[in-house]
Amino acid sequence: MHITSSFARPKPEGPVGPAAYGAAAAAKERTRRTPDGLPVQSFPDLLGSLGGLTAVDLEYAQVPGYPVPTLSEPTPLQRRAFELLGAEPHPAPAPSGSPAPEGGT
Repeated sequence: MHITSSFARPKPEGPVGPAAYGAAAAAKERTRRTPDGLPVQSFPDLLGSLGGLTAVDLEYAQVPGYPVPTLSEPTPLQRRAFELLGAEPHPAPAPSGSPAPEGGT
């Protein structure tokens, strides 16, 4: 009987070796930038970036009672993410007095 002090299992030898990085992947890892110059982010970080877009109604003291719908300007990263999704960063605002779109406010 042979007793060892290690509980680690030996790694099985598989037919596939480790994947090799291509030049583009190595450049992306080194620079932390995509080929179009945008920062490489994790999915949660990207969601946080997309959550920074806002749509608010501003009401100026000089003209009370007339809110002005105002949309934040998307960053290049936000624009590219929406482009890849085939979506618009901000939906078109509903005309005053019309109901909000289903699922929206």
